[in-house]
Amino acid sequence: MKYLWVVLLVSIVTGCSANKPYVIDETSSYGSDGSASTITIVDDRPSNDKEFSYGSFMVFNSDYGIWTLGDEQFSPNLVDLIKLDVHKKLSKLSIQPESVEITFERMIVQANHQADMLQSSSTSGGIGPLGVLIAEAMHGKEFELDYDKTRPFVIGLIKAKVKSTYPSGKDVVKNITVSKAENLLNHMDSAGREKAAISVATNLTDSFTNALIAKN
Repeated sequence: MKYLWVVLLVSIVTGCSANKPYVIDETSSYGSDGSASTITIVDDRPSNDKEFSYGSFMVFNSDYGIWTLGDEQFSPNLVDLIKLDVHKKLSKLSIQPESVEITFERMIVQANHQADMLQSSSTSGGIGPLGVLIAEAMHGKEFELDYDKTRPFVIGLIKAKVKSTYPSGKDVVKNITVSKAENLLNHMDSAGREKAAISVATNLTDSFTNALIAKN
């Protein structure tokens, strides 16, 4: 009976997921806004950050009801989205770096449905494992995410090291950590999940690239 319940739950949840990529329309205008800088991506993330996963269907697991959306759930994918936005913003600078090397330690977007699926915020995992990771990554810095933990939400994190090399030969190295979160109505709200995911991905990208180009 337990296994039948799990199969039924998987069928219900996966049946409600379109699994079509979430299209980020703003990137259609990025083509003419490129820069001459060479951007290199070094992806040191855990493989679990990159791939779609429904998490656990067992209530007692910490990732129960938590989906990792994965890079390819977005169009363009998350890595290409970052590169497009970096090129766009670098093109606005009076002095552009010759090269930018971005080493991703973490870049992950998750949809957290725990509270809604458990029907009780007091027994839910709250911000979930990713939220705990963000809190730890932001230790000693301001950590505030504007969302309601009693409702489902999409949450994202980027943690990366960036080295920008300028024509003068100067290297600028930054360690950047940014996070975003946004609510949706309930775990069956596929349209709301898509809207929240696109918002989190674009705002996460915007915050990351703004930190990248900011003067020290």
